[in-house]
Amino acid sequence: MIRVLFVDDDPIVLKGLAMRLGKSEKWEVHCAGNGPAALELLAEKPFDAVVSDMRMPGMDGMQLLSLVRERYPQIVRLILTGHPGADTSEQRMLPIAQRVLNKPCDPAVLEQAVERCCALNRRVNDPAVLQILANVTKLPALPKLYWEVVRELENPNADATSIGKVIEQDVGMTARVLQVANSAFFAPGRRLRHIREAVTFLGLLPLRSMALAMEMFNAMSDVVAPPGFSLAKLQAHSLRTGQIASGLLSDPEDRQTAFSAGVLHDIGQMIMAVYLPERWIEARVRVQVRKERMIDAEFAVFGCTHAEIGAHLLGNRWGLPNALVEAVAFHHAPGQVAAPKFGPAGAVHVANALAHEEEAAGQPPGDHDEQLLDHDYLREVGIEGEIAAWREKIGNLTATQSAAQAA
Repeated sequence: MIRVLFVDDDPIVLKGLAMRLGKSEKWEVHCAGNGPAALELLAEKPFDAVVSDMRMPGMDGMQLLSLVRERYPQIVRLILTGHPGADTSEQRMLPIAQRVLNKPCDPAVLEQAVERCCALNRRVNDPAVLQILANVTKLPALPKLYWEVVRELENPNADATSIGKVIEQDVGMTARVLQVANSAFFAPGRRLRHIREAVTFLGLLPLRSMALAMEMFNAMSDVVAPPGFSLAKLQAHSLRTGQIASGLLSDPEDRQTAFSAGVLHDIGQMIMAVYLPERWIEARVRVQVRKERMIDAEFAVFGCTHAEIGAHLLGNRWGLPNALVEAVAFHHAPGQVAAPKFGPAGAVHVANALAHEEEAAGQPPGDHDEQLLDHDYLREVGIEGEIAAWREKIGNLTATQSAAQAA
């Protein structure tokens, strides 16, 4: 049962939503005509989600959801706006609103959005996840560059030049952005020489994700990692997964989300290994001795997997978009996404497996031999037959890139 509170100053809208969604046995629908009335209801009974109109007299939707986030952080928050450009950008609404939908909104679209947000919320706020993170006493402070990049990305007047100037402060970040933008996966046959060109070409979400990933890896580079864990290998694998995932989709927004999620998909594994090394080693021993899959071993030892840990950090602490967080949370189980289709979560799932295959080529048998592809999911979404062609395409792109770097 999903307990949802709709907030809108238009009684006709509320009546329509209550009639449509209240018929379902899966939903318990409540309505409020303004922000203060909504807060009274929230104080009286538990809810899974709040869906608020943006423009309301007195307390508007963003003000209401800000209070909901502060008082009830476990509740999913969605906002409906009839003026998306005039109100504010979706980037600036995060993390106040976890989803932003335009009015008028098809009830079926709204229903699916609420269900997906609630499913993700349950996964990343599982008690086992919260217990693990309670034992991580202090994550490293992200350096100044990351926050400067984020502030500039959220500036409504920002452009490729202003964002490029921030990135150019860090030589390593500049080199990595240009490297990714010029890779065969992104720009076959093109050569981008200036950071502002790369910023325009890659998009804002990938830049923020790359900045976060690089700064997290840099912040942890001096920490003593447990035997068998390599930050450098994890970083290389994550970037490779992002590149492959982006190439498996055609929609530009999905491509950016898939790349970003691929770059960040294993950040939870880094947290487990660096902050809870004894338990991480115990999980690794289960893999080596009992031949368990790593995610099964993680679940047995930690009560959750690195996917949920990473998704919690990305969504709850760093305010990244729900679509990206969902792709990270479900990258080992894309079939569990509500209304499954082949989108960013599926692309990261496939890309992670193909990247591991590449890394394992020519190596002796070991941990990498586990079966990572969910063939039941691949058949359900109709892409199982594409895997061989994707392997060949990735191999060709890799050869092209290697030849270009050698030239």
